[in-house]
Amino acid sequence: MTFIVVLFGLIMVSIGGYGLASPGGLVTFVRRFEGQPGVWIGAAARVVFGLALWSAGPSSRTPTFLAVLGAISVVSGIALPFIGAERLTRLVSWWSGRSATFLRAWSAAAIAVGILLLWSTTT
Repeated sequence: MTFIVVLFGLIMVSIGGYGLASPGGLVTFVRRFEGQPGVWIGAAARVVFGLALWSAGPSSRTPTFLAVLGAISVVSGIALPFIGAERLTRLVSWWSGRSATFLRAWSAAAIAVGILLLWSTTT
């Protein structure tokens, strides 16, 4: 499961880097996941990510952090279908309407979390 956490960490760093370079491109990328299929893809990805974090936690440098992040991820993945596509679309519309600086800050946060995941799970 550590491999999955490393993979998610690399994806987070890559998407965050893309968002830093092109906030508008990030918005276009995120909008591809609007609608009901995006809800199910997001829910499944969060549950898989959360279970991988939970599993990789004991052998990591930050076991408590990964356990807590894994639990949050699984709960959010289970809750996402109940939120629904319409609310998710409204949230994405609100998020995408923010300034480029705001989107870059979110991207920087994604990079930071991705690097933390990579550092936590690699020795």
